[in-house]
Amino acid sequence: MSQARPTVEVLSDRLLGVFPALDADDRRLSLALYRRLAEGAPVALPALAAELAMPRAEVERRLAAWHRRPRRRSRKRDRTGCIVQASRWTAIPSRPPT
Repeated sequence: MSQARPTVEVLSDRLLGVFPALDADDRRLSLALYRRLAEGAPVALPALAAELAMPRAEVERRLAAWHRRPRRRSRKRDRTGCIVQASRWTAIPSRPPT
């Protein structure tokens, strides 16, 4: 017995449901964070907030909201509070303390 193949619309709806809904500021923050992580160094919140011209408290609030969403629980910080991982796929290599 064969099952009916799902339509493209059904597949795309299921796929899009995996990703969190982000407003314009969240998208800017996400892009800036991932770009900085791609440079290979921990991301300091004051520098990230300055780059976005967004108050640090707002950056913290938005990041905390992401952390509460399903599938976004992998954001990690180093001992100085800098972000070193934004998702399970974006992490910088560990380095010995300096």
